[in-house]
Amino acid sequence: MQKGRTNTKKLVLSALFVTLALLMSRFLKLKLAPGLSLSFGGYPLMFGGMVLGPYYGFMMGIVTDVLNYALAPSSFGFNAFFTISEGLLGWFPGFILWKLSKGEGFAAMQNDRKLQNKVIISTTLFRAIFLNIILNTALLYPYMGKGVLALLPARATKNAIEIFTVYFALTAMVEALRARKVSFEM
Repeated sequence: MQKGRTNTKKLVLSALFVTLALLMSRFLKLKLAPGLSLSFGGYPLMFGGMVLGPYYGFMMGIVTDVLNYALAPSSFGFNAFFTISEGLLGWFPGFILWKLSKGEGFAAMQNDRKLQNKVIISTTLFRAIFLNIILNTALLYPYMGKGVLALLPARATKNAIEIFTVYFALTAMVEALRARKVSFEM
């Protein structure tokens, strides 16, 4: 009986994180330049990956990207590789937390600030360097050709800013839960 409740809790929390990601990506987006914006939609996915684990984090990213496309189709069309990239955004925090905490998960991070910093810093750098600068730039290349290289300095600057905003936002979320003694025991 307990197993069913655990799955139901995780499913409900996943839906909550997906909803937050959709709302934040629609309404908390700052346009920096044409084709370049600062979006806060990935924050719930990263946090959800930490709380629920890599599998749920990956699935939340997939669902969020598909729903984002359904709500506002891109001029480039649908590309499953961008969907996988969004899935990796939710997967990595859960995976690195699981590895560094030796399978204990989010509860271990709430009790250990060093672990918290390692997970959040590695998540932030993974998002900025691998996903945004390397992978997503490579995925834009077929659409934009060499023009994407002209955006590279602006994308690097944007991601340098995002490194700090993601770090402080995720740290604030974990610290708020720690201060209120909120537990996600599943």
